[in-house]
Amino acid sequence: MSGWKAAIARRPFLAGLFGLVGLGLIGGAAYEAAHIVKRRYPPTAFDDLLSLLDDRDSAARVGAAVLAGAPEFDVRKVARELRRRIGGKPLAEILAADVAQGRFAEVSGWLLPETLARLCGLAAS
Repeated sequence: MSGWKAAIARRPFLAGLFGLVGLGLIGGAAYEAAHIVKRRYPPTAFDDLLSLLDDRDSAARVGAAVLAGAPEFDVRKVARELRRRIGGKPLAEILAADVAQGRFAEVSGWLLPETLARLCGLAAS
């Protein structure tokens, strides 16, 4: 008889265990789906450059400060220069080169690599 009671006690335990595992899988899938689906933006002439930014909304907020401090900011000229400078290289590599060569832009009291400040300016334009 002890075998019969042990079998019944295992069933609720296993049902609860499988329920927790299933809940964990559903929660994990929802978490990953939120990170996979990125926000869609209206098309611009600078999408090839703006796609390098992880968070275009935050970049646009920084870019508003860039534009406020540089009224001569010509978006077409800046985009042309950035395309030439970046040339298919990873953005991290370009930003590291900016830092190593001392190319910074001051934006509202912050020092940003020049390329990043220009990309943010494009995001705000």
